[in-house]
Amino acid sequence: MPRFPVFALVAGVLYTLLAGSAAAQQPVPTPESVIGFAIGDDFKLASYE
Repeated sequence: MPRFPVFALVAGVLYTLLAGSAAAQQPVPTPESVIGFAIGDDFKLASYE
């Protein structure tokens, strides 16, 4: 069996594992931190800009 397919398979598996763990470390932001006010506040609308 040639070495290139084995190397490509190992590299692909390692890349998948490392990319998955990096994405899992980022916390989900709260709605208040994204739009600037609490959901349900009176006289507040989120802008699309």
